Amino acid sequence: MNLNRFQIGTRITIGVAIPLLLFTFVGVWSWIVNETMFNDVQNVRNERIRLTALAQRFEKDLVNLQYYLAEIAISKTEQGDTDIFSGAADYYQAFITGLDEYEEFYKRQNDEKVVKDIGILRAKLGEFYTLGKQMAAAFVDHRMEEGFEKIAQFNEVKEYIDFYLEPLLRREREATLTAMDALIEKMSRLKQGVLTVLLVAMAFSITVSLLLVRSLVPPILTMKGAMQTVSRGNLNHQVPVIGQDELSDMARIFNQMAQDLAQTHSGLVSEKEKLSTIILSAREGIVVTGRQGNVVLVNPSAERLLGKTRSEIMENGFQNLVDDPAYIQAHLHGGNPPDMIVYKERILSIYASAFYDDVKNLVGAAALIRDITSEKNLEEQLRRLSQTDALTGLYNRRKFDTSLNEELERATRYKQQMSMMLFDVDHFKKFNDTHGHDQGDRVLQAVGRQMKSTLRTLDICCRYGGEEFVAILPSTPAANALRSAERLRADIEAMVVDGLKVTISIGISSFPECGGELKADALVKLADNALYQAKKAGRNCVQMAELCRSNV
Repeated sequence: MNLNRFQIGTRITIGVAIPLLLFTFVGVWSWIVNETMFNDVQNVRNERIRLTALAQRFEKDLVNLQYYLAEIAISKTEQGDTDIFSGAADYYQAFITGLDEYEEFYKRQNDEKVVKDIGILRAKLGEFYTLGKQMAAAFVDHRMEEGFEKIAQFNEVKEYIDFYLEPLLRREREATLTAMDALIEKMSRLKQGVLTVLLVAMAFSITVSLLLVRSLVPPILTMKGAMQTVSRGNLNHQVPVIGQDELSDMARIFNQMAQDLAQTHSGLVSEKEKLSTIILSAREGIVVTGRQGNVVLVNPSAERLLGKTRSEIMENGFQNLVDDPAYIQAHLHGGNPPDMIVYKERILSIYASAFYDDVKNLVGAAALIRDITSEKNLEEQLRRLSQTDALTGLYNRRKFDTSLNEELERATRYKQQMSMMLFDVDHFKKFNDTHGHDQGDRVLQAVGRQMKSTLRTLDICCRYGGEEFVAILPSTPAANALRSAERLRADIEAMVVDGLKVTISIGISSFPECGGELKADALVKLADNALYQAKKAGRNCVQMAELCRSNV
């Protein structure tokens, strides 16, 4: 019987309904048979009890009848009692009625011999009853001889009645035992029949159950094995589809799911390979952690930039990437760490972040590490180029403007002094016109070198433009500025450039000696005016701004 063509619900219904119906049938049938048997037993029991009671009553009635007809009849006659037959008639009638019932029963049983014996017994009982009355009448009339003769006949008939009655009673007892044996045998056969039917029902139920189990368990085990196979990575495994039931539908869906998973897995593997290639070949260092915070990915660039092996990075942990857990923690917890860090003679830009799912559970963290040493060096070079005069190597006008504002603001905030000197090369146009621009450039370069050599390291030396130079002297009062300017003038005067003598004229302004509210442009203007005064005074000299002279 192939149950696979049925739906699972139908199969379960069949598997439950058939045994239930069988056992219900067996139960009802057993109840009916038992009820019938019980009725039969009751009927036989009642019939046998009634017949046995009749048989026992026969003996009693016969004794009573004999008693009335013989001894009591004589006794009552002597006492003059005329109603001597009323009791005897009752017992006689009861005896006859019992015999009639007996005869009726055995007629139904078609037992002709017993019916015949009962007929003889009835006749003899009538004769017995008649002799008894005759005996009693003879004694009443004092016919003693006739009375004793009737007694002899009476006893003879009594023996005859006993002869027929005793086998009848014995037969009744034997019939009762036989009937009970028959009932016991019938009940035994019934028990065997019920047991046989029950065993057949159980065997059929077990067969149906086994068929049901066989139709359900193998497909489920097959599906389980397929799931285990797929879970181990064999996404191309397919489940055989047999039938049209729910398990077959499940197998089809599973096969389709496995195909979809295989396609998705193939795509993911391809994307993973691409991503791995990108990560492994990236110039930036990449370090990734899992949910537990353990490092799960380190690319070669991270090893190179951090100067550690992959094993060391994984062993030390994510927060010790740059040996400063607080720095990484600040990144992960939304702090404001520096954009860059100097680590093992490299300038590194590190961005680290933690990632969370929709319910705020930690998924992992990642760090992106870039070596920006070259970039920063280039930026510094560009910055220096943007602030440096190409010819002399001094700071340019742009740097001067920025630095002057910064130093003036610092001096104002901290109530310090500062000065600046503005100078140019005397008769520089003559150098160019007479000796050429190359000679003029060499003069400017020599002046710049001497300027840096004479002044302090903290002084800011700039080429202001053309043959003009300017120096910012932080934390320098006017008197010290005059001495520094005079020393610079003397050093340059002592120079010889390509056999030529060079001199300069210097103008000085100071803060706050020239005014506590001065701005940068005003300070420059004062120094420029002082330079003009130096040139007017014959060149190769130093002049202090007029506003500052009284404070020097």
